[in-house]
Amino acid sequence: MFKTISYIFALIGFILPLLIIIYLFRESHEAINHFGIKKFLFDPSWYPNEGLVGLAAQINGSIAVAFLSILLAVPSSVSFVYTNEFLLPKKITFFNNLGIDTFSGIPSVIFGLWGLVKVVPYFAVNHPPGTSLLVGAIILGMMIFPGLVVGIRGLIQTFNQHYQFSSASLNLSSYSYFFKVFIPANIKGLTGVFLLQFGRSLGETMAVLMVTGNVSQNPDSLFSPIRTLTSNIALEMAYATGAHRSSLFMSGLILACVLLLLSLLAIFLRRDDHEY
Repeated sequence: MFKTISYIFALIGFILPLLIIIYLFRESHEAINHFGIKKFLFDPSWYPNEGLVGLAAQINGSIAVAFLSILLAVPSSVSFVYTNEFLLPKKITFFNNLGIDTFSGIPSVIFGLWGLVKVVPYFAVNHPPGTSLLVGAIILGMMIFPGLVVGIRGLIQTFNQHYQFSSASLNLSSYSYFFKVFIPANIKGLTGVFLLQFGRSLGETMAVLMVTGNVSQNPDSLFSPIRTLTSNIALEMAYATGAHRSSLFMSGLILACVLLLLSLLAIFLRRDDHEY
């Protein structure tokens, strides 16, 4: 009985994302037939009332802000895990882990609000209007930092069960063990963790909408205002009709397909990772 219920829920978990993608495709079918996929992917002009529905600028903005957030968050999360797991006393480690778990539960709108009232005015002094690609990446980097820490921490705890005593017997320093043994042996698993958090950055809406300026243009500097695919949907879906509405579903379809591919790649990497 329990096995049957498990199979049912596993099947539901597989079918639901597939149904969502099918629904997005159905709703965007009108726009695909009218404009063609090539126009969506390679045209940067987004003026749907004039028949210009290019999403290239928003795709580039989404990828740029997510990639930059990963560049900011990965070094800090790796350094945090190394310090927390190997250099600090266990009593402090306990409170740090508690703080990370709490930090990961903060709603994204809180990050966006803090960025809007604190970070944006700081950059606006020298780079008006302040809302930009860089600010969006900083806020997203803060949001994905706890997820990266938890993912890396899980890998290292599993790895320690097999290799910690061996490294101690060889008198390896904590630095050598972490950076020369653990990271090379878990490169695929770590890449999977990074890809999942990259996907989270791509899919974030509210915080990005509040701090990036929402200008549909290709970013030409770190201080350029941008618009992401998720922000585009949130801003315009309430009043969009006809081909405009269908084009917004196309934004969602592109995003859903990218996130699905990232998730499958992350699962593949973690399954194909080093077996202890």
